[in-house]
Amino acid sequence: MRLVWEFPARSSHGRWLRDGIAAAASRHGLESHFFTEGPPISLNYITRDADGNPSLAFRTLFAQEMLRHGVMMPWIAVSAAHSDDELAATLDALDRALPLYRKALDEGVELHLVGPAIRPVFRSRN
Repeated sequence: MRLVWEFPARSSHGRWLRDGIAAAASRHGLESHFFTEGPPISLNYITRDADGNPSLAFRTLFAQEMLRHGVMMPWIAVSAAHSDDELAATLDALDRALPLYRKALDEGVELHLVGPAIRPVFRSRN
């Protein structure tokens, strides 16, 4: 089932994105595993594993699935150049990506990653 996203004229895309992410995470039972932090203009999405720990593997899985659904979103960059159409496409892709996130919490994220998990950029050794 595809959701229909409607946004009031002159909406704050950051606020609508934050609220849309929270609603989608709630629909999929992921409120404590996938959520945003920060002000609407500078959102950051947080990915947590089944134990509630921050997880780069789940961040990779989420980015992988967003890309599979047509949205490249390794991080959130709210822009006035984005129209309601881009916001709706992002939320649609998110709603389609989260079921696999839920499944990976139950089965193990490694079973669902196409490639290796991302690693921190700033580290003493590769």
